[in-house]
Amino acid sequence: MQQTQQDSSKADSATGLRYTTPLAFRMPVTVRVGTAAGDVTARALLSQRQDTIVVRNVKSAPRW
Repeated sequence: MQQTQQDSSKADSATGLRYTTPLAFRMPVTVRVGTAAGDVTARALLSQRQDTIVVRNVKSAPRW
């Protein structure tokens, strides 16, 4: 999963204030993998612009 967003915003024309976008938005996510043997759920915390989420205990090929 990869996050993409602008690095910073333009200055406001009325106030001249400039807003800075954080390097990455941090948030928990839940990923569910559906298989013929049953669904497997994993929780992860996104903390970088690019993260790898590993879903363990998937016993058969994912259907979705």
